[in-house]
Amino acid sequence: MKIFLSALLLFTTYYQCCAQQRTGYIMWPYSPKDKIEFTETINPPFANADSLYILAKSFVNKKYKTERDTITINDQRRTVVCKGTFNMPIDELGEKGKGYIGFTLTISCHYRGYRYTITDLAHYAQNPDGAAGGPLENDRAACGGSVLPMRYWNNEKSKTYYYIQTTIESLKESMSKHYSEG
Repeated sequence: MKIFLSALLLFTTYYQCCAQQRTGYIMWPYSPKDKIEFTETINPPFANADSLYILAKSFVNKKYKTERDTITINDQRRTVVCKGTFNMPIDELGEKGKGYIGFTLTISCHYRGYRYTITDLAHYAQNPDGAAGGPLENDRAACGGSVLPMRYWNNEKSKTYYYIQTTIESLKESMSKHYSEG
């Protein structure tokens, strides 16, 4: 009986360790198309589409100003689409580790609310011979494990998750600032 319980404990511990390594610690939100997608509809009190649209344009114009960022504004639909980036260097890899995360942020304003969506998250190398991870849905980096080892890839994904969460909080604060003052 002692051998059976010891073997069961060993197997259970091994299985949990392997499962944690495969799935990671982050629960990414996925769309029905199996793409990472952060999305939410927010209905602040006393809001209207025009004032929300002005706040959305202001937020995007202030936050995304680099040469890699592109902003598309559709006045008829009251929608702002930003192909944004943020630097994500992997210090341990030196020059090969210089890179950035690209994503698409869409803010659609409607009667008494707005909806944001952040999707198309991917890691790109800044230099032609650098380490590019590719889409964040990948379990392993697109450039291969010898160029970008799993521990660095998982660390980059964790940092990206944190950055996206702080961006969402910043967006919500910016979009509600007008109503808390008035």
